[in-house]
Parts: sequence; structure tokens; C-alpha cells
Amino acid sequence: MNQRKWIAPTVIILFILLLPVWGGIYLESILILIGIYSILAIGICLLMGYAGQISLGQAAFYGIGAYTSAVLATRYSLSPWLGLIAGIALTGIIAYLIGRPLLSLPGHMLGVATITINIIFSTLFAELDFITGGWPGIGSIPHFSIGGLVFRKDIHNYYLVWIVVFIVVIVSWNLVHSKTGRALRSLHRFFGGSETAANTLGVNTANLKTLVFVISAVYSAIAGSLYAHYVTHLTPSPFDPSFSLMIITMAVIGGMRTLWGGLIGAAFYVGMKEVITLLTQRFAPGASAEYEVIAFALLFLVMLRFAPQGLVQLPSVVRKHISSRPAGVAGNRSFYDQTRGSFSQQPEEKR
Repeated sequence: MNQRKWIAPTVIILFILLLPVWGGIYLESILILIGIYSILAIGICLLMGYAGQISLGQAAFYGIGAYTSAVLATRYSLSPWLGLIAGIALTGIIAYLIGRPLLSLPGHMLGVATITINIIFSTLFAELDFITGGWPGIGSIPHFSIGGLVFRKDIHNYYLVWIVVFIVVIVSWNLVHSKTGRALRSLHRFFGGSETAANTLGVNTANLKTLVFVISAVYSAIAGSLYAHYVTHLTPSPFDPSFSLMIITMAVIGGMRTLWGGLIGAAFYVGMKEVITLLTQRFAPGASAEYEVIAFALLFLVMLRFAPQGLVQLPSVVRKHISSRPAGVAGNRSFYDQTRGSFSQQPEEKR
């Protein structure tokens, strides 16, 4: 058994476990958001990167999970854990009912349909004030707790969120490397697949697409519940269609065709967002949101053009560039030796 493949994951796990020791509350809050966004981005990586299905409505499922958990905890005094389970169940049912008919649509039409679903739900979050609290939102949402330990501190929420991230990564990894995962890749052109060919070979593509759509929606619901009980106050603004585009941006930046791309993209997104906020506070107060949209839009286009496989592609690109340089240098030296120091002299066969 090759044990070297476990070195990198072990180092990453130890780094994440020890990282809060080196930082304060500010760093912990950033790492919590990275963890929550990583869950969202991994869901998109499964759906778009592996199965090749477009979804521009993940923020709707993110909001369903958040509001379900928050409403049950504040109005019915249920445990946040029960709210989390209820949010997963409700989101899974809604995703199935939506996905079953919509996933038969071609790519661009599916994208339009899912963003329309997001618009509908974001409107419901804002207008159903007797359930969601409307634009003022829901406050005093209780934290998660285990026994007498209430996760009020950021350090508690940090470990809770990242334990969930590890579980999501393990489940996704097993799915991708299972028979179902191989069938999913048979749908994606990037992996040399074809939905028509998969159907011909007996793969139930409709069930597969619905399955991965529901899984990605459930991941969003989990992230939404964690978010709700961390911030303890919900408003409709985090769940609008623009955030669905940001989730896709995270996946594209990190690399949609690998699970690690979700984590890398989420970390890059949160880090860059903090940098933009600090810079605009110094040089253009009150305009951080506008510059943030412009920066990520440009970055999205650049990544699609020059690094479509995301940041995970950069090490291989750098290695390829470095390995190609000595060959060129050696070639020049050989020609120099042949011409005895005079580049104007031509090789014998070209005279």
C-alpha cells in the first residue's frame, strides 16, 4: 500500500487543527467562513466539475437550509441539530422535485432555469415575513451545543465547521472514486464522456444527474445551517442569485474538476475579499462591494481563459514551464557549438 499519498492530507489536517493557535478571533472568523464556503464549493465541484451539470441557484438551497434550521430553533425551540437534519431533508426533497424535470434541459437552459429558482426563493425569503422575518430577518438564533458545551466562541465553531468539512470531503471522495463516480464522469465531455453514449451503455443518466443535484443541494443546506447558528441573525441578502455566481467563481478559481479545488477556491475568495475590503476602506470608503464584484468578475474571466482547471493547475503549469526551459537552452548551446561561436554561420545542410 502506498503510504506516501497520505502525507499531504495528513499535513493539511494538522495545519488546519493547529492554525487557530497562531491567530486570534479575526483569523478564526475568516477560517470559519472558508470552511462554510468550502462545503458550498465542493457541492458545485461535484455537480459541474464531475457531472457537467450547470446550477446557478445554489444560494437558494443555502438559504433553505439556513432558514429551516433558524425557524425551528427560534420559534419551536427545537435543537439546532434537529433543525440541521430538517433542513437537509427539506432541501433534499425540494432539490429532487426541482431537479427531476429541470435536469433534462440542455446546459444554457438549465442555467437559466436554476437561477430563476434562486430568484423565486430569494423573493420568498424577503416577502414571507411571517415565516422568515422579511428583510429585518430572524435574530437570537441559538448556537449549536453538545451537552453543556455551547458553541458561542469562534474557536468552537471553527472546529465544528471543519469537522463537517472533513466529513463532506471524505463522503465526496468515496463517491467520486466509486462506481457511481465513474458513471458521473461518463456524462462529462472533459473526461471523454457523452450522455448519449452513457445512455446507450445502459447508464441511467436521469437518476445520476438527479442524485448529484440533490447531493450538492444537501451540501448547501448543511452550510446554510452552520452559517445560521454561527452568525445568529439571518437576512435574505446572503442568499440572492449573485451569491450563486460567487459559489461558482470559487469553484472555477480553485478548480472544478477536483475536490481540493473547492477548498482552495473558497480560501482564495475569502482572502481576496478581505484584502479588497481593507484596500477600499483606506482608499475608497463605502465602495468595497462594487470593487469586489469587478475584481471577481475579471478574475473569473482570466481563470476561464488562461487556467480553466483553476489554481490546482498552476503547479503543473509551472513545472511544465521550468522543464521546457533547459531544453531550449541546451538547443541554443548545441547550435552555438556547431557554429563555433558565430550565430551568423548556418548549419552545413542549410548552406
